[in-house]
Amino acid sequence: MNFPLIANIVVFVVLLFALAQTRHKQWSLAKKVLVGLVMGVVFGLALHTIYGSDSQVLKDSVQWFNIVGNGYVQLLQMIVMPLVFASILSAVARLHNASQLGKISFLTIGTLLFTT
Repeated sequence: MNFPLIANIVVFVVLLFALAQTRHKQWSLAKKVLVGLVMGVVFGLALHTIYGSDSQVLKDSVQWFNIVGNGYVQLLQMIVMPLVFASILSAVARLHNASQLGKISFLTIGTLLFTT
């Protein structure tokens, strides 16, 4: 490991901690997401400006940053799938007419197959 890579990782961790401190503020979720997005874009542009697009330091840094990013996306996927299943199950349980079940099932399965 070289010094620029370690410096990039340290700055990334500091930004993550700064973003984590927003949970103590009375901000809406949309504002927190927007702050995180802006911080990420500014950090990415700064790295791109400092190192250039073909830098090995930048490529190595992105591999380390992806540990957090991929973990976040996988955690979201773990949350979304049970929520979708529960909402589909709830909608089917609230049906009063059994003939609607076939139509809704067809639309739901078709939508899932089309979007995945």
